[in-house]
Order: sequence, then C-alpha cells, then structure tokens
Amino acid sequence: MKAASASEILQELTALFPDFSPRLRQAARYVLDQPEDVAILTMRALAGNADVAPSTMVRLAQRAGFASYEEFRLPFEQAIRQRGSFSDRARSILLSAAESGTGAIIAEVACAGINNIEKAISADQAAELERAARLIGSARRVYVVATSALHHIAAYFFAVARLASDNMVLADPIGGPQIDDLNGIGKGDVLLSIAFEPYAQSNVATVDFAKQRKAKVIAITDSRASPIAAQAAALLLVPVAGPQFFPSQIGVVTLLEALIALVVADGGRKSLARIKMIEKYRRSADVYWRKGG
Repeated sequence: MKAASASEILQELTALFPDFSPRLRQAARYVLDQPEDVAILTMRALAGNADVAPSTMVRLAQRAGFASYEEFRLPFEQAIRQRGSFSDRARSILLSAAESGTGAIIAEVACAGINNIEKAISADQAAELERAARLIGSARRVYVVATSALHHIAAYFFAVARLASDNMVLADPIGGPQIDDLNGIGKGDVLLSIAFEPYAQSNVATVDFAKQRKAKVIAITDSRASPIAAQAAALLLVPVAGPQFFPSQIGVVTLLEALIALVVADGGRKSLARIKMIEKYRRSADVYWRKGG
C-alpha cells in the first residue's frame, strides 16, 4: 500500500495531468476539483459524476501509484476525519435566512462567501502561503498578472504589497499586451498569476513565457487542473463558487491579504521601515485629508 496524504495525491495527479489520456484527464479533473467527493461517494457514484466509467477511476488510482481504488480513496477519508467543518457558520446563516426572495439570495451569497474564505485560508494552504511569501521576499522582482475583471484584484495586491516590498511590478493590460511588461523577467524573478475558469489565453501565455525565462511562478487559481497550476513553484487554490453568475472573488481577496501579511512578517524590520518611510512621505505631502486642514 502506497503511503501518501490526500494533498500529496492531488500534487501527484497535477504533475501527471498533462500526460493523461482524455478520459483520465476527465476523471482527474473531477478529483482535483472535488476531492471531498472521493471520501464521501462510492466509486461508481464518483465515476458517474465525472461522466467516466468506473474502470477509469481504477486506472486513475493505479496511475497515481495505488494497487486498488480503495487504497487510493483511504487518504481522502482520513483527511475528512481530521478536518473541522468549514461550513458550520455558513450553514447557520443560510438556515436562519428563512425568508424567500431577496433575503434568501443575500443568505446564499453570505454562505458561499464564508465557505470560500475559510477554504482559501484553511490550514491546508498554510505551507503554500508561506512558500509564496518566501518566494516574494527573495525575488529580484515580482511581476503581478491578471486579466479582465481580475486585474483590479491584481492591482489591489500590487498597491498594498509595494508598501512593504520594493520589488513589485504590475503588468497592466490597459497600455498594451501584458507580455510587454514582462520583457525583463528572468532568473531570480517571480511571476504571480491570478486566473480562474474560463482561463484567459494571455495569462497562460505569460506563465509559459516566465517559465521559459527561468522565473518562478506563484499560481493563484481555482483548480489543480488549471493550465497555470502544473508549472507553479507555489500553488494557491481558491474556491470561486457562488450563487451569482460571475465567479466569487471574496476568497481571492482574503487569500491575497493573508499573503501580504506574511510578506510583511517575512520582511521583518526592512518591511516595517519601508512602510514607515512611505507613510511619512504621504503625510508630509498632504496625501490624506485632515480635519480643519
């Protein structure tokens, strides 16, 4: 029996994913996106949800290094037993919102938001968040990339993180192709990429470009099967499910704020001195409104 944790199995499937056949990819994508279902559902039910044959799930387990599907499933069951419930508070909010119409919609949004936040900054993510903070702290430059509606979140991270660290660069799609802003990226640099399904081609292209130039990648995405996940030196997974038509972004913002806090902690006195210096300059330049001033 192969000894492995659920997270290690997911990492193994992420690494193997590009070499899988189309059916194995379909099965792996479901497991990567819904790992809790492996513990909760029977193999046939899981295969049905993934729209593959049960034999495909057996082959997936074998490709991951397990002699049987049951051995593959066991670490997921153990992970469920060891983990506290993230949804208790969200469920209580939803149950207390007994009204219909607007009240029910607001309750669903709150439920999804709390779930997404708690999963985004769960204990499972701690090691990856710490790894990402160390990569940022040791990098020559950190290029921050996202497109469309996610660009404003990338800009927020850049605006706050640069107060603590002087190595931040925002790739801006407004002035032209984002890859134009990455022409200097290379060994010793880090690309922080934020991408969710449907994945923007430009984001995938910038990750490929950064890897070709020997830069390291911090990927913030929604699935281990994401096209930017396999090449990541640090992979931060964020759920984006919610009742509205657009992917929820509250978990993304919370994760980025946690990452900024770790960057400050990792930077120590140097980060503190930089924040104090910028704060002093801003006040001397009357950047902030003052009562009676």
